[in-house]
Amino acid sequence: MAIYDVFGFSLGDFEHVRAALEDCLGIHFVARESSFRGEYYSYDSPDCSTEMMLERNVDPEEGGPLYIEYKDFSAVMHVSIADNEHEVALSEKLCSTLLLSAIGGCRLLKRTVWPD
Repeated sequence: MAIYDVFGFSLGDFEHVRAALEDCLGIHFVARESSFRGEYYSYDSPDCSTEMMLERNVDPEEGGPLYIEYKDFSAVMHVSIADNEHEVALSEKLCSTLLLSAIGGCRLLKRTVWPD
């Protein structure tokens, strides 16, 4: 099975959320820029089975929410876990770690599971 999660962060500024995620997960995000998304951060696991993208929920062109359905969250993180038992178990740990961590205002907004 493969999993796609979306987390929202309502507390703290964007850089605080990034730093807290890096500390919590033991990873390092890479800064990127896009005309559609503006500045954002990405992480790809060494074997490319897990991808994460952390972005501000602000449309760089119009200033409103980039994701209107998540308008109450200042930052959104997309997590894609490939079809791998170990990585799916990691997703469950990631979800519970984030939701129970000191990262204020974190919430799982959406989970999509694709069965084998």
